[in-house]
Amino acid sequence: MSQRACDLINGRASTGHVGHQFSHAPGRPILHLFLSSRRPRRVSQRTGIINQIRAFLLERGLAVRQGLHFLRAELPGILAGPSDALSPRMVRIIEDLGGDWRRLDERIEGLSNEIEAIARRNAGCERLISVPGVGPIISARW
Repeated sequence: MSQRACDLINGRASTGHVGHQFSHAPGRPILHLFLSSRRPRRVSQRTGIINQIRAFLLERGLAVRQGLHFLRAELPGILAGPSDALSPRMVRIIEDLGGDWRRLDERIEGLSNEIEAIARRNAGCERLISVPGVGPIISARW
């Protein structure tokens, strides 16, 4: 958590600078800021794990179509099937990364649900959500 967020939670003035997307606006709950800053971090971590899995597979000559849904669908078959390309150790490493991926998915989903619930209770967010293409997560960031 940033120093600015800690200061805001504890009611202290802060001299630190936090970018525009995390600045505190009157009437905007601190929890709102906290959740909306954590979700992108988790999404970034998930992307890193997915890229690691793809890199391990590609190094061994196993290409999977772009998109996390294709990798998610094909990965169990790749790991379960007989393959000279993947050693048992590499299968365990990729399975562990897959477990990390699933846990991050659960955390991202939980954060998304919390952000959506907060956005639905905020009149300003509700107005933004009424704009086509703007959902709860985007509205919570502004």
